[in-house]
Amino acid sequence: TVLNFGPVYGYWLFSFERCNGILKNYATNRKDGFEGTYMKKYLEEAYQGDLIRQTLPIIRPEHSAIILELTASTANSIATSTSTATSIQFDINAFLDSPEINFDIVKGNEPLPPSALPLAIKGEISMDESEYEHLLEYYCETYDDQTLVHYCQAGHSNNFVNNRIQKFESINLLGQIYKSKTKNQRGSFMQALFETSDGRSTKPYAGQIQYLFVNTAVNSFAGHASQHVFAYVRWYKEVLLQPRAGEGVEVNEVGFEDDSMNSILPVHRICYPVAVGEHLGLEGEVQMCVVSLPRKIYI
Repeated sequence: TVLNFGPVYGYWLFSFERCNGILKNYATNRKDGFEGTYMKKYLEEAYQGDLIRQTLPIIRPEHSAIILELTASTANSIATSTSTATSIQFDINAFLDSPEINFDIVKGNEPLPPSALPLAIKGEISMDESEYEHLLEYYCETYDDQTLVHYCQAGHSNNFVNNRIQKFESINLLGQIYKSKTKNQRGSFMQALFETSDGRSTKPYAGQIQYLFVNTAVNSFAGHASQHVFAYVRWYKEVLLQPRAGEGVEVNEVGFEDDSMNSILPVHRICYPVAVGEHLGLEGEVQMCVVSLPRKIYI
C-alpha cells in the first residue's frame, strides 16, 4: 500500500518506480549503507552511456577499444546511435520539430534517425479488425483521400489500405527508448501534442503504447515513401480540474478514452516519456497522476 505523503514524496515515488528495472538487479554485500550502495550503482549504470558518448570522440583510438571492451553491454546498446552511417535523407532538425512544431503535418513515413534502424520487426500479421478501421480513417484523413477503401473492397479498387502489419517491441529515438506495453510497462508511457477541441491551441495528452508496428502502403497514395511506422496508443481520459498543474503534475482518470483515429500515432510525434501513478482525489476517487520526464537526445 502506498500512502499519499504529498507532492515531494510523490515525485520520489515516480522516479524510483521508473528505475526499479535497474535497482532490482543490484547485488549488495549487506555491509554498506543502503542509500550509498544503491545510489552509487544507480549512477554508474544509468549514466555510463552518457560518459561513453562524451569520452570516445576525444581520446586515442587504442584507449577507445579498451573502454568499449570494459563497457560492452552499454556500448552495444548505444552502438547504433553513435554510428556514422547515417541516412542521407534524414534531417535532424525536421525530426526534432516533428513532435511539437510540425506534428500536424507528420504522416509517419518520414525518415527515422539512425538510432532507430534497423527496426527489429517480426513477421507479417493481419491487424485487428477494429484497430484497422482506425488505420483506414487515419490514412483517409492524413492524405485527404476519401477514395481509399477497406481491404475487403480491394477487388473493386486499387486504392485500398493494406491490413498487414509487422510489429516490433521497442524503438530508440535519438537515445530515448520507447517500448510496447507487451514488452515492458515502463517505457510504454508517453505524451504527444494534439489540437484542443476548439482548434485554438495545442495540449499534451498522456497515453500508453499498446504496440509498435510498420504498415506498408501497397499502392501509390503515399508516394515512394510507402512504409509508415506507428505506435498504437490508448489515451488517458482527461480531468477538467487540475489541482496540481502548478507542480508539473497532470491528473487524469485511470481509464482510457475509446480508441479512435488518434490511436494511430506516428512515432515521430512522440514528445516525452512520462511517469504515471495512482492518486486519491479530493473526493476519494482514484486518479492517474502523470509527470513529464526529460527526453534524451543524442545527436
